[in-house]
Amino acid sequence: MQILEAQSAFAENPFGEAVTDQRAAREPGDSHGAFSIETFSSAGGLSETHEDAGGWIDYLNGFQPSNFHYQDGGVAVWAYEEEFDNWEDTYGMDACLAVYHSGHGNMAADGTFQAPLGAEWGGLGDWAFSNRMHLGDEQANYIFWSTCLSLRVYEGHDPVRTWHGANGGFRMLFGFETVSVDRPEYGRWFWEEWNAGDSLSRAWLDASWRISTNQAPSVVACGATSEEASNRLYNERNLEWPHVSNAWYQWTWYDVARGARGLQERNLAFPKELLVAELRPVELSRRRIQDVLERHDLDLRPPRPDDVFEGSMASDSGDIRLAFRPNGSYDLRLAKPNTDNREQISIDQARSQAQEALRTHGLDVEIDLAFDRVRHTMTAGRSSEGAGGENEPEVFQPPHAVETTVQFRQRVNGLPTITPGTGQVRVTLDNDGTLTRVHNSTRQVDRLSERPKSTTATPGAEGPLAQPRANTGDIERLLAGEWRKRMQRAAARGVAPLSAAVVPGSTEVGYDLGKGSARLVARRELEVDFGDGLRKRYQVVAPILE
Repeated sequence: MQILEAQSAFAENPFGEAVTDQRAAREPGDSHGAFSIETFSSAGGLSETHEDAGGWIDYLNGFQPSNFHYQDGGVAVWAYEEEFDNWEDTYGMDACLAVYHSGHGNMAADGTFQAPLGAEWGGLGDWAFSNRMHLGDEQANYIFWSTCLSLRVYEGHDPVRTWHGANGGFRMLFGFETVSVDRPEYGRWFWEEWNAGDSLSRAWLDASWRISTNQAPSVVACGATSEEASNRLYNERNLEWPHVSNAWYQWTWYDVARGARGLQERNLAFPKELLVAELRPVELSRRRIQDVLERHDLDLRPPRPDDVFEGSMASDSGDIRLAFRPNGSYDLRLAKPNTDNREQISIDQARSQAQEALRTHGLDVEIDLAFDRVRHTMTAGRSSEGAGGENEPEVFQPPHAVETTVQFRQRVNGLPTITPGTGQVRVTLDNDGTLTRVHNSTRQVDRLSERPKSTTATPGAEGPLAQPRANTGDIERLLAGEWRKRMQRAAARGVAPLSAAVVPGSTEVGYDLGKGSARLVARRELEVDFGDGLRKRYQVVAPILE
C-alpha cells in the first residue's frame, strides 16, 4: 500500500515570489485585475460575466488586493492598447501579473481576436483587437480570455498567428477554440480545480469541461525552446513574475472523438418507471477519504485533525497525487504522461483498458456506469520565427494527442445523469497505455421513490400520483417553452439575440443530480447569434419529474 504524506491545499496562495531585479520592479500590489461586460456599447448583452470574473478575482483577493474590476461601461479600449494599458501603473490589461476578461469574443478570418467593450473612448471605438495590443512588456504574464474563440487552434488558426504580435513577454494565455457557454462558474471553478492540485493549464481545461463537454478550452505557454514552453504548459502552477521569451509557443486543448466508437448516442427516452432518486449526503469526512484510499490501494495521513473537511484537499508523493473537491468528487493522478510518445492509442484500446480500470479500482461497485465519450488532450507547438512542416521539428510540432480520456456517466433508474461536471467517471491513459488519471464525481443513490417532490397530482384527481410535465413526444415542446421564457426575459432587458440554433448532439433526457435528490429533466444547448460575428451558447434545462 502506497503511503502519501498529506499536504493541505486549503485556499493555497497562487502567487510566486516577487522579483525585484526585473526592468520594472514589482510593488506589493499589481497582482491581478479583471474586466467583465454584460451590457455592451454595440453588442447584445450577456448575463453571467460579472459572476464569472468575480469568482476568479474574489479568490485572489484573499491574498492580495486587486488593482481593479471594471464592469460594463467602465470597460473601454484605452485599457487594451499600448499607450494606456498600464495607466497610472495600476489600471489596464498590462498593469497586473494576472488579468481576466469575461465577455463576448470573435476571431476574424485573418486570426485577429476581437472583443466588443462597454463604452466608446477617445475616438478609438468600442472594440478591442489583438493586433492593437502589446501585453507582457510591463506587468502581465497570465492573460485569461473567458470569451468565445479567443484562442483558436483549428481552421488555419493558431496562437502564434493571433497572439505573437501582441506578446511582449507574457508566460501563458487562456481561452477557447470554440464558442463557449455563458455561465458564472468558470473563474470560481478554475481556482477550485487549481486548489485540488492541478497545474494552471489543466485547471482551466477541467473547469471549462465541467461546464460543458461541447466546448473546447485551450491554453498556450511561451518559452525560449519547445522544452521550456512545454514544461510551463504542463507543470506551471504558481503565478510567477519574470517575463519569458516568446520564441516558442506550445499549446494544449481538449478535443472530443467523433463517430460511434468515440461518442455515445444521446438518450431521448423516458425510464420504464417514473421515479425520482434520493441521494446520500456528500460528506468529505475521514471515513469517506479512507474508503477512497483503500479502493485505490493508497494510504494517507489526513491533513486535519477533525472529522469533517472543508474546501479542497490534495496530497502528493512523487508522481502520485490524490485530490478531493468540496463537492466530494476526487481525482487520482497515478503517473505523469509520457509526452515524448506521439503515437496515439486507438479508441478501442482506450475503452478496453478503461473498462478494466473500472473493475480493478472498484469504480463500478454500487454505481451503474455507462460509456459516454472519448476525449483527447491535444498539443501542438511552433516557433514564432517560422511555420515549418513536419520535416522541420525545430520550428513546428504538429498536433497530436498526449492523453486519451474515456468518460463514463452514472445511470440512475436506467438513464444517464446529465448534470455538467457531476455523475462522471473519467479514466485517462497516455500513448504508452499507462493509466495516468482517474476522476470520480458519482453520487450514491439511497433509494428510488414513486413520490416526487413537486410534480404531483392534486387531492381528488384521478390517475397516478406522479404527474410529469411532458411525455416522450413532448420534449421539444417542453424545451422550446423554457427557451421562450428566457427570451422573454432577455427582450424585457432589451438584449434579445437575432437567432438561436440547437447545438448538434446536445439534446438529451436524463437525471439531474442535486444536493439531496435527482430529478428527471430534458436538456440541450443552443448557440445564439448576436450579429457582427458574435455568438454564445446557453444551456436549457426543462424539468420533467422532480
